[in-house]
Amino acid sequence: MKNENKRVLIFTPHPDDHISCGGAILKLVKKGYEIYEVLFTNGETGGQIGKVDVDKNELVQIRKTEFDKATEIIGTKEIFRMNIPTNNVEYSPELFFELIRIIREVKPVLAIIPHKDDYHRDHREVSVISQDALTRADNSFALHLGARFRVPVVLSCRGLNPLTRVDLMVDISEEFNQLQKVVEVYSSQITPRLKQYTESLPSAAGYYMRTQYAEEYEVPLNLPIFPNEVLKDLA
Repeated sequence: MKNENKRVLIFTPHPDDHISCGGAILKLVKKGYEIYEVLFTNGETGGQIGKVDVDKNELVQIRKTEFDKATEIIGTKEIFRMNIPTNNVEYSPELFFELIRIIREVKPVLAIIPHKDDYHRDHREVSVISQDALTRADNSFALHLGARFRVPVVLSCRGLNPLTRVDLMVDISEEFNQLQKVVEVYSSQITPRLKQYTESLPSAAGYYMRTQYAEEYEVPLNLPIFPNEVLKDLA
């Protein structure tokens, strides 16, 4: 299937969650893809390293600044901010319709979503509503939100929990150093333990792929892949 465009849409629960798929994204940017991102929350309850009492308004600004710097490194073209309070992502008709509108507007050849069984409730909620929106965006449904569109490739990325199965591994050895620059931007959030996670998980995946660093992805069961050039570009 020949790509009509080179657009990727990421569904990100909190600022910094795009780290989980950052290597693949950086790989695609180098190959001319445009990155679009739906950011669901502002991360105002995520805490701040070194502080006990954190002003939520101050933290929102800190995390916004970090996120904006990270997207500059990544090269993100456009961000859609949902501005939902952290820990309060809920399935609602309003959010569902807005995601359908964005999908039909962007028309990506690849969408990346959190895994449905990830550790954080916001991640799980984003996964469920994103999958539903991706499915319904291709139906003759709510056509006032745009012409129906099928995203040919949808991948779930790994968070803290292991994937149910690994359907795709992406070699990110060449992108790893730049990905670590993205990680370092999030100084308010990345503890030494989380820094270890961002280094060790790609290393372990790389071991199984017989490369230095890799990322793992799963294909959602209700969103089968339509063969597409983006898979070749991730190789």
